[in-house]
Amino acid sequence: MTSSYTFDGECTNILDKDIKALFAKHLNEECLYIDGPLAGSYGDKYIVTLKNTNEYFLTVALPGSPPCKIENEAACLLWLRQNTTIPVPAMAFCNFDDDVELGRHYFVTQRVPGDELASCWEDLSATVKRDIVMQLVDYVSQLREHQSHQIAGFAFDKGSRCGRQDAIAQGPVFDPDYFLIKRALLVEKSCVKSKCDRQIFSNNGPFKTLASYYASRLRMYTHLFETCPTVQCLHDLLGTLKTLIQEDLEGISWDQRPCFLTHRDLWPGNVLVHDGKIAAIVDWELAGYFPPDFELKHFRIDGIVSHRGLEVLRRECKLWNDLFEYELESRGGYTEKSKRLQVDDRTAGHWRRLESIRFCLATLFSDLYDHREIETDNMECCINQFRKLFGQLILDE
Repeated sequence: MTSSYTFDGECTNILDKDIKALFAKHLNEECLYIDGPLAGSYGDKYIVTLKNTNEYFLTVALPGSPPCKIENEAACLLWLRQNTTIPVPAMAFCNFDDDVELGRHYFVTQRVPGDELASCWEDLSATVKRDIVMQLVDYVSQLREHQSHQIAGFAFDKGSRCGRQDAIAQGPVFDPDYFLIKRALLVEKSCVKSKCDRQIFSNNGPFKTLASYYASRLRMYTHLFETCPTVQCLHDLLGTLKTLIQEDLEGISWDQRPCFLTHRDLWPGNVLVHDGKIAAIVDWELAGYFPPDFELKHFRIDGIVSHRGLEVLRRECKLWNDLFEYELESRGGYTEKSKRLQVDDRTAGHWRRLESIRFCLATLFSDLYDHREIETDNMECCINQFRKLFGQLILDE
């Protein structure tokens, strides 16, 4: 399965009357309160309280977002409830048809009572903390039991796109890169001049090899890098950048290793706790089948504090260190060197540098467009920071 990527501008929020009509149609219930849209990175979210006091989350695709994003999460939730004991929100209804009622794809789940683990960990007893760690170990272990021969997400089979549990297949992959790319394209419209250009940003998989996955992702960034006027001052690095990418793509030989099911955003804010137990693990939009340590690399335990402060959370509560130890022991093939998790594989350096290049490019474009409307000095700082990071990559070669 494949999905397309659109470059449309923003549109207005969903109207309350349309949400009320939606719940009346599917649940035959009257809406009492509608709260939203709530701020979110990958979709508009609404909390809907019905007259019978039941609460639901309505998640609506952002304008111009890749169709695979919201469909991946909905199909994944249904699949997990059918094939694991991992607690996830129950699906009420969804629609991914072309004639969707709200004009955008959506899904609705029951709201799960509970507090984010990130906010309540310090208030829990040692016994409850230990129980929660063991529950997470069990749930991560269940994910690892499911393997695939390709890098893939989840999707509904054609003709069954309203949430039938028996019609879920492997589908396109969703990555945060898409929203950064879309943001850049809205500003730099000159980047998309032809059908060929659009195809560069529309290859979402599934991917048969790790090399093809990285080739697709990095091709988007190098195309932006090459065509965006904003980064014209960095074009002297373009030749070296392309050479590094090509060398690393040719050096990857992970293609025969199985991919494991992974959440890819499993941080304490996505774990809900109620009465001392894990009530639900939420936000599965990035989930899919990926190489063994793709979950680990997202925690960035190399001392870099991520935008969510995961490093600080780990130092304070030890929870994620316990999970890291479990991953190291159960997955095998990992060693800890200089406070970094390294994969004991002769080709690991190639894909790790590709990931570093991807991170540098994502940071560059994200910072540039954050500062675009502010002042020139900040943009120059972004450019200089990229040159510094890129120089380090070359030295590490």
